[in-house]
Amino acid sequence: MKSSLVFNRLGCYPVIGKKFCSRFLSIEILFAPLCVYINGMLVKRIAACAGCAALVALASFAAYRLWPRTIDVKIPESGLRWWVDGEGHQQITMPGRELVGFPGHYDNELFAYLMFDLTQTQESPAGRDVMLMLNPGDHPTYTLAVRCPDNLVECADEIARLHSRGIGNTPSWAFLTPASVAHLREETQVFIHAWNGPVQNVFHNLSPKQRASYVSRFLRFKAVTDRRVLGDSTLSPLTNDEAMGLAGDIIAVADFYNLPLSYFLGIGAMENNYLNVNGDLQHRVWKRRADPGDVVVRRGKRGVLVENPALGVWQITRETLRFAHSLYLQDRSRDYSKLPPRLQPARKLDIDNVPPETLTTYAGLLLRYLLDHFHGDVSLAVGAYNGGPGSPNPTYETGVSRVADYARRILDRAALIHATAVEEVAR
Repeated sequence: MKSSLVFNRLGCYPVIGKKFCSRFLSIEILFAPLCVYINGMLVKRIAACAGCAALVALASFAAYRLWPRTIDVKIPESGLRWWVDGEGHQQITMPGRELVGFPGHYDNELFAYLMFDLTQTQESPAGRDVMLMLNPGDHPTYTLAVRCPDNLVECADEIARLHSRGIGNTPSWAFLTPASVAHLREETQVFIHAWNGPVQNVFHNLSPKQRASYVSRFLRFKAVTDRRVLGDSTLSPLTNDEAMGLAGDIIAVADFYNLPLSYFLGIGAMENNYLNVNGDLQHRVWKRRADPGDVVVRRGKRGVLVENPALGVWQITRETLRFAHSLYLQDRSRDYSKLPPRLQPARKLDIDNVPPETLTTYAGLLLRYLLDHFHGDVSLAVGAYNGGPGSPNPTYETGVSRVADYARRILDRAALIHATAVEEVAR
C-alpha cells in the first residue's frame, strides 16, 4: 500500500491506494507553481515600492533639515565711522565716545605706578593724558590707560610707540563714554596723591624681606625699560627671581657697610641698570707689569697695555676689582662671616671667575672706602666712584642723586601705603 500527499488550499491529506485527483484539485495542482511565481513577484514589487518610499521620505527629511533658508537677523550698528580726511589719512572714530588705549596690566601697585610715572615723561606728538586704574578682586591688578586722539589708527600708533620703549605688555583699546573717562581721571588722582606725599622715612622700618620685595620691583622696572634690552633681542631683563635675589644682596651689603641705600641703588642704575653684562670692552690701561689673568695687548718701555673691561652689574673694571680685593684683605674691622656665604669674597682673587653676588660686596666696599676718604661727603664719594678719588665726576654724581631721590621717595611711599593698609586691616 502506497501513500502520497495531495496538496490543496486546505492542507495536505494522505491518500491510500491509487492516486486520486478531482478535476478541480488537479487544476489547482497544475497551476500551483504559477501562483507561487506570481506571489513571489508581488512580494518583490511591494518590497521595492516600500524601499523607494523610505528613500523618498529620508531624502525629504534631509532636504527639510539641511536646505539653506533665509533667517532674518538684525545686527546692531557698531557705531564706528571710517573715513579718509583731506590729507589722505584714514580715520576710525565713534561719535559721542572717547578713545582710550590700555598699554598694559600689572599685578603690583608699585610697578604699575613706576610705569605710569614713566609714561607721563614720554613725549607725544599730540600730548598724552595718562591714567591708572585699579581692578579690585582677590588678586587685584592695575591697568595703565592713555587718552588717545579720537582716531583708532593714531591710538594704535601711540600704543606701539610706548611699547617700543618698554611700556606695556598686553595692549588694547576701547571707546568709552565721557563719564567713564572722567571716572578714570578721578581714580588716577587718588594714585597721584598717594604716591607723591612727603617722605617720612618709613621704608627703613620694614623687615629686610619686605624691603627686598619693594626694591626688587624698582630693579626690575629699571632693567625692563633699559634701551639696550629693548633694542637687543639677545639681552634679557631681570626675571622676578633674579631681581628679588639682587635686591636682597644690595640691602644686605648696604646694611653691612652702613651705606645710604638710595645712593647705592642710584649707582647700580647709572652703571648698568642692574643688568649683569660687561661693558667698556675696548677699554685698556697701561701698567708696569702684567698680573695673572691679564690680557696683554702691547708691550712698551713704560710697561704693558692690558684690557680693562668693566664687569657685571656694578661695572667694576678689572684693575679696580684688584684694588677692591686688596681693601678686603686689609679690612680687619668687620666680621665678614655675618654676610651671607654667597656675598663673602674668597681670600684669593680669580679675576676671570668672580661671582656676580661677590661683585655687589666689592661695590659696597668701594663706596664705603670713598665715603671714608671724603669724610662722609656723599656727593664727592659718588662722583669718585666713576671718576676716581683724584677727579670725581660731577655729571655722574648728578645722575646718581636724581635716581637716589626718586628711589627714596617711591620706596618710602610704598612702605607708607603698605603700613596704612596693614592698619586698616587691623581695625
